[in-house]
Amino acid sequence: MESKRLKKIPLLLLTAACSMASAATGQGLDHILGLILSKNNSVLAAKQLQLASKHKEDGSGYVREPSVKLNLFATPLETRNGPQRASVVVTQPIPWPKALRAEKHLAASKAQLKGEKLAILLLNLHFEAKILIYKYVECSTKLASKNQRIATLNSLSKVVLARFKLGQASQAEISRINIETAGLTQSVRRIEGKMREVHQQLKSLAGGKDVRSFLPSSPDPNWGKIDNFEPSKIDISTHPLLSSVNAKIELANAGIRQAEARRLPQFAASVSWFQINRANSMMLDSDAGKDAWAIGASVSIPIWGGKYNSMERSQLAMRTAAQLERKQRELDLRADIQSTYEQYRSTTDILAIFHSDILPQATQALNANRESYTQGNVTFERVIEDYIRVIKFEDQLIESKIKQASLKAAIDKLVGRQL
Repeated sequence: MESKRLKKIPLLLLTAACSMASAATGQGLDHILGLILSKNNSVLAAKQLQLASKHKEDGSGYVREPSVKLNLFATPLETRNGPQRASVVVTQPIPWPKALRAEKHLAASKAQLKGEKLAILLLNLHFEAKILIYKYVECSTKLASKNQRIATLNSLSKVVLARFKLGQASQAEISRINIETAGLTQSVRRIEGKMREVHQQLKSLAGGKDVRSFLPSSPDPNWGKIDNFEPSKIDISTHPLLSSVNAKIELANAGIRQAEARRLPQFAASVSWFQINRANSMMLDSDAGKDAWAIGASVSIPIWGGKYNSMERSQLAMRTAAQLERKQRELDLRADIQSTYEQYRSTTDILAIFHSDILPQATQALNANRESYTQGNVTFERVIEDYIRVIKFEDQLIESKIKQASLKAAIDKLVGRQL
């Protein structure tokens, strides 16, 4: 009983270590994504544009400030009260409430569109960053696999040298091992170069912040996990792509309302003060030479309607175009979700086969033939072929894991949220 308990301890430790590594991998991914979405210069610029649009919305829909006009006459203007030297006119526009509401609606629609564009940018950036991180993890996993296989080759090389000294192996076998080792070493250099390239791209996305210390070194099983997903039943009504088109429709509606409001008469009230030169007054009554005051009102009525008709037709056409665009985008999203999910299912099936059958059997055959080779029962070419096959299958397994995670990320992007 005690021996069985002791055998379980390494397995429990291994399970705990894997769980800790998986948690660290997920935290590293989340940290990098959060850093990119908060430090990326394009995101920061889009947020500032959204803020500017919001401030413009806050300042819209108010009655305009009165205007002050000062006139100084070089030559006095003769009136019955006397010569006018100067005048001050204060004019207050009095717009229709409908026109103010239309202005507010238009500014709010523009701000909404800016916000939806920012959401699309964040969604695309989130996906782009994930794909780069997955590429880095793919390279890192392949690098570990290649280094392990180089160690395996070095071990096999010792066996070949021992057999060569006994006259049981040829120089060609030693040369073949050296060639395979050199090829793997070259692959390692290429992978390291690719990792540096991906790191620089991630650093650029993060606004120049170094994310190397947070990059995972192995794939997390949760990256490619999707539970109870039915493409036909998924709700995509809140997807940023559709929301942005809805904002375009609302902006066109606001444009129509503004064009209608511009047809309305425009009113204004004014107060005027005129400075009179008392000494030169021609009047004999008590008002002679007194400064004059006047209160007035004005109305401006648009006469020609062609300009406003064309503005309304333009906004109507924009609304129709946005409505058609929304229908097409929804159809495209549905089709892309279904197509990507089919690829995901196919990749998941292939990954399961690699895990359960292909790679274990290839590894078992390699180990068995290596043992048989030391006993002289299997040719060296057979061992090398098994070795190359295992490397190929390991690469395909790693690529399938990353492809599954990338397809899941693509589905998240198409759905518009994390599944």
